[in-house]
Amino acid sequence: MKTEYFIRIKFVVILLIISNISIAQIDTIESTRQFKVFKYPNGTIASQGYLENNKPIGFWKSYYITGIKKSEGVWKANKLDSIWIFYDQVGDTTEKISYYLGKRNGYQYKYFRNEEHKNIINSKDLYINGQRNGDSYYYYNNGKIKKSIPYLNDKRHGLGFDYDSLGNIITISRYRKGEIIVQENINRYDKKGEKDGVWKEFYLNGNIREEKNYTNGRLNGYYKRYNNEGGLVNSIKYKNGEVDFTSKDFESNVEIKEEYNNQGNLVFQGSFKKEIPVGVHRN
Repeated sequence: MKTEYFIRIKFVVILLIISNISIAQIDTIESTRQFKVFKYPNGTIASQGYLENNKPIGFWKSYYITGIKKSEGVWKANKLDSIWIFYDQVGDTTEKISYYLGKRNGYQYKYFRNEEHKNIINSKDLYINGQRNGDSYYYYNNGKIKKSIPYLNDKRHGLGFDYDSLGNIITISRYRKGEIIVQENINRYDKKGEKDGVWKEFYLNGNIREEKNYTNGRLNGYYKRYNNEGGLVNSIKYKNGEVDFTSKDFESNVEIKEEYNNQGNLVFQGSFKKEIPVGVHRN
């Protein structure tokens, strides 16, 4: 019995010693972390947050000398972490950057003030381990995409597009390892405001749907239509806005339909292939 009693006493003493050591360790950890405020010579706060072993940790804020917030975000392992937000001197957001242990990981957003003094997005870049990967987007004042550029390991690589302010693609650029190897202007107007050159429309998956050629606002050359998988469905040749029946490769199964009103005026004209409308239709 005495032996069992002494064993219990010894066990309790050991627990007390371990508890005291743990409490002492906690006190030591807490004592090394302290809230710090740094100030400008005029007394305005420059930055504030916690220091641990004289290194920033946790959430920090910095300010302009005017007192306007300049940036805010989290420090972890002495490195930037999570989402950091940066502001201009009037307090508008200029950037949002996603970090993971000091490297950009996730989206970086840049903003600017438009003519109506609204803060809107200027660009969006995707970073993986500090390098741009995937599509980067740049925007008009109206919020529509102005340009998209594909990146691979921080170099432009793949198919990029320029858009007009209405959302139409006007330039296609193919990049390879940072260099432009092919660039095509499409969906453009001449000085008179008429369609000119190559015009293309696309499916949502990026495949081309229609391809046309215009001169002085009139179809000239081949009108081509593709299916969603990129296969050519039909092709018709035009000349000065009309189907070219004299073309050697004109498809005889293309039917021109016309409709007239009671006064004998043409009210509709269009081309059909197997009852599918193709080319330009006029009402």
